[in-house]
Amino acid sequence: MVFHVRPYTAFFLMSAALIAGTPQAFAQVSDQTTTASPGRTEEQLSGGAVFEPRVMPRVEVREMAIQEAPAGSEKITFNLQRLNIEGVSVYPQGELDNLVADKIGQTISLADLYALAGELTRKYRNDGYILTQVIVPPQTIEGGTAKLQVVEGYIDQVDVRGEGDHVDDAVVLARGYSALVRADSTALNVRQLERTLLMINDIPGVSARGILSPSQTTPGAADLLVIVDRDRFEGQVTLDNYGSRYLGPVQFGVSAATHSWLGLNERITAQAAYAPNEDFKDELLYLGLGYKMPVWQYGTMLDIGLSATRTEPGYTLEDFSVEGDSRFFSVGLSHPFVRTRNFNITGRAGFDWRDVNTENNIEDPRNDHIRAARLGGRFEFIDTVMSVAYNMLDIELAHGLDIMNASDGDDTNVSRPGADSDFFKMEAEYQRLQRLTSKVNLLFAVKGQIADEALFSSEEFGIGGVSYGRAYDPSEVIGDDGVAGKIELQWHEPVELGILENYQLFGFYDGGVVWDKDATTSKLKREELTSAGFGIRADFTSLTQAGAFIAWPLNRDVETQEDDDPRVYLNVSHRF
Repeated sequence: MVFHVRPYTAFFLMSAALIAGTPQAFAQVSDQTTTASPGRTEEQLSGGAVFEPRVMPRVEVREMAIQEAPAGSEKITFNLQRLNIEGVSVYPQGELDNLVADKIGQTISLADLYALAGELTRKYRNDGYILTQVIVPPQTIEGGTAKLQVVEGYIDQVDVRGEGDHVDDAVVLARGYSALVRADSTALNVRQLERTLLMINDIPGVSARGILSPSQTTPGAADLLVIVDRDRFEGQVTLDNYGSRYLGPVQFGVSAATHSWLGLNERITAQAAYAPNEDFKDELLYLGLGYKMPVWQYGTMLDIGLSATRTEPGYTLEDFSVEGDSRFFSVGLSHPFVRTRNFNITGRAGFDWRDVNTENNIEDPRNDHIRAARLGGRFEFIDTVMSVAYNMLDIELAHGLDIMNASDGDDTNVSRPGADSDFFKMEAEYQRLQRLTSKVNLLFAVKGQIADEALFSSEEFGIGGVSYGRAYDPSEVIGDDGVAGKIELQWHEPVELGILENYQLFGFYDGGVVWDKDATTSKLKREELTSAGFGIRADFTSLTQAGAFIAWPLNRDVETQEDDDPRVYLNVSHRF
C-alpha cells in the first residue's frame, strides 16, 4: 500500500546533492527512481491478509433415510443364487454386482438382503449421489433369484426465494444457475448441487443455502429450495503502522462496497489509503474504484479496476522533492472451471494499463507506460495426506504489449533504462494450511517470479512487509527474479479470554532472495533478507479485529532504521 525506496538509495541521493551534475550522481538518482516507484503501492493493499479456507454454503437434506428391514425379516432365509440390480445408470455394468458377489451361493436372510441394499445406497451417497436409494421392492423369491431396485434420485422442482430487501436481482440470476441442476432427469451428484450453490454465493453480496426434500409429485425425485439473502452495503476502516519512514509509517485505510445498486448484481467498491507524516502532510494518497459483475449463467465474472496514487516521501528524501504518481486501469474475466467444496479451478485473463511518473530536483522526470496482458489460474484443494489441509496454488503469466504509447526499450527517461515494453514474466504462489491438532495449525507458503529481461520498477518482485519479510519495510529489496517463503505456527485460543470473542497466537520465520538482471555490482545482483517473530490476532467482536506482532531482522539491518533492532507492528480494523 505504500511507496518505498531502498534506504541506501537515500544515502546516494544526499551524496548527489554534494556532487550534483556528475555522472555518478545521476546514476544514483536513476537507481532511486527504479526502486521507489509509486506503481508498487497497490501490492501493499492486500498485505497481511490471513490465509484460510473459503466459507462453504449450507445444504439441508430432509428425510433421506435408508430403507429399514421389516420386523422378523431375519427369520426368513433362502439360498441366494442370483441378484438382479435394476435401475443402474451411473456405474458401468457389473460394478455393483462385484460388491455383492460374495453373497451369491450363500444362505441369507431377508434382513441380509435389506442390508445389501443399504450398503449399495451408502456407496452411491459416498460417491456423491445423495438422493439415490437402493430398495428391496415387493417380490416373490423363486429359485434363489432376488431383486434390488435402484432409485437414482434427481431434482424435479427448483424454488428460489429471497429473504430481506434488495434481493430480486439476485433471485433472478440464482434461478438461472439453479436450472442447471435439473437440466435433465439423471441422478443428482452433490458436486452439481455444490457448484450451483457456490456460484450463487459468488454473486456479489449474496449468501445462499439449499434445502432438499422429497418431491410431493414425482416418486424418487427431490425438490430444491434455495434461500437467498444479500448484504446491500459493507465497509471497513483500518489503521496500522505497516508503512516506512518514507511513507508513514502510520497508515489509514477505508473501503466501502455496494451490491446491485444498478440492478445488475454488480459490486462497486471504493477504497482510499492515506499515510501522513508527523505534521499530517500526505506522504501517500491512494484512491481506487472497482466494478465486478456476473456475466452469463455459468459463473463468469467481469472485473474492472481504476486507481490513482500520489506519493511525496518524507524522511531523508524530503530534501530532494521526490514526488510520484501512478494511474492504473485493468479489465478482465474470470471463470470457475471446477467449483466444489473440496476442489476449485478458476481461470482468469485480463489487460491492464499503467502510467507511472516520478520526479525530483536532481534529474529529469521519469515516466513508465506499461501495457500488459495477463493469463492466470488459481487452484484450491483439500487433502488428508497428514491430516486435513487446505491448499492454494496461483500461477500467472504476463506479457508486455508494445501498444497504446507504451514505453520503448530505447527510452532513457524510464524507471529502468533497458527495460522494454514487451517483457515476459511468470509469477506463482503456493500456500498450505495444515491442521496439526484441533487448536494448532501450520502455515507454509512460497512465492516467486521469473522474468526474461529487466523489468520496469512496478513489475519487479519485492520482499519485505507484512506478507514476506515482516521485520522489513515493504519492498525492502526488489529484483527481476525472486523467491520468498514463510512458515507460521498458529495456536487458536490456548486459554479462554473473556474480553475476546476469538484469538490466535502465532510465531513465524520468513525471508527471500531477489536477483537483478542489470545490476551494476555483484552486491546488488543478489540480495536477501530473513526475519522471525511472534504475535497475536484477535477478534473483539465479529466486526472488530486487531493484531500485534514483533519481528526481528536476522541477516541485515533495516535500511531506514540502520540497525537490526526488533520492530513492533499494530493494526486494528472494523467492518460495518
